[in-house]
Amino acid sequence: MANIHDFDEIRPYVDTEVSQIVNRIAWEKGFVNFVRTFFPEKSIKSLISNIINVKSIEEFQKFLIFPMVNRIIKSSISNLTYSGVENIEKGKSYIYMSNHRDIVLDSALLEYILVLNNFPTTKIAIGSNLLILNWIIDLVRLNGSFIVKRDLPHVELYKYSVNLSKYIRFAITQMNDSIWLAQREGRTKDGDDQTQIAVLKMLNLSGENDLFQNLKDVNIIPVTISYEYEPCAVSKVQELYNKMINPDYKKTKLEDLTSMSKGMATKKGNVHYAFGTPINSQIHTIENIKNRKEKFSELKKLIDYEIYRNYKFSPFNYIAADIYFKTNLHQNMYSKQDYDKFLFYLEGAIIEIDGDYNVVKDMLLKIYAYPVKNYLKIKNSANSKS
Repeated sequence: MANIHDFDEIRPYVDTEVSQIVNRIAWEKGFVNFVRTFFPEKSIKSLISNIINVKSIEEFQKFLIFPMVNRIIKSSISNLTYSGVENIEKGKSYIYMSNHRDIVLDSALLEYILVLNNFPTTKIAIGSNLLILNWIIDLVRLNGSFIVKRDLPHVELYKYSVNLSKYIRFAITQMNDSIWLAQREGRTKDGDDQTQIAVLKMLNLSGENDLFQNLKDVNIIPVTISYEYEPCAVSKVQELYNKMINPDYKKTKLEDLTSMSKGMATKKGNVHYAFGTPINSQIHTIENIKNRKEKFSELKKLIDYEIYRNYKFSPFNYIAADIYFKTNLHQNMYSKQDYDKFLFYLEGAIIEIDGDYNVVKDMLLKIYAYPVKNYLKIKNSANSKS
């Protein structure tokens, strides 16, 4: 049977390690500046002294992380709403598998909502590409994050994926911890939220039964995150454009760090989290499929369906869909004032991006339009079957 120390390389810290770690990072210049950003009115000396005295992960989160999230919500979110919490069963552990739009906030706001509803927080998957400084590694591991390594050679990647899969299964089945995991590697940058089959294959690597039972054991609940203003839309489109004109383009680590910071600071408007129906209530539909590739494909469709049907659209989504797809299908879903507001936003974003005007405009529109397209796709499919 596995134990927590089998995963020392990637796992979050545990309570017995907290004192050592907080003392290690407390006076790191980068960490001090990070804390000062959120609490400019408080004495940094007093704050750090209090941080040094925390003795558990829960204390660390209550003292530092949750107040930070509260400030982000108050400063950059108009309304944070949620639905579907009745789908979460007390005492049961899940993989909360969501669409992925913001590096930090997707998981941070999920944790906030879970705590509001008296559910335990999750362990959080975070890409190693974001962990460019030692104090950042310590900070995220103190906050319950485990590390998903990126850009490994093929042989090392497989070995690592097995270990990652074992950790996730261990956390859920032995520690009774829940997990936040994005449906894909990296943020969706074009609005087309698609569950990557590679993620599902990774989860299956550690199972000792057939695919059906292995995925059932980790208890996936799809979560749909809807932002009124797409986080870091400008930088996402700039990255897509750069890759289009230069296939060898790669972001720097500094760009990822900047995206993390901007995602927390820029306005998000209205934000909604929808907890879908746990996949275990539907997964029996794939049990008798013989072809392994088809099984994964059908599982992906189950997750995508739950994510797509629970989008909460703003007028921006409907306006973008009408412009991008050249229709007036959704014109009753927005006003002239909404339309003008979106065009003002769109033009402001376009001028920040270095690239061809029309190409950049289409990329921005697609971010907002494709969720509507995916929603209509599953709605029309359901109607055709009825």
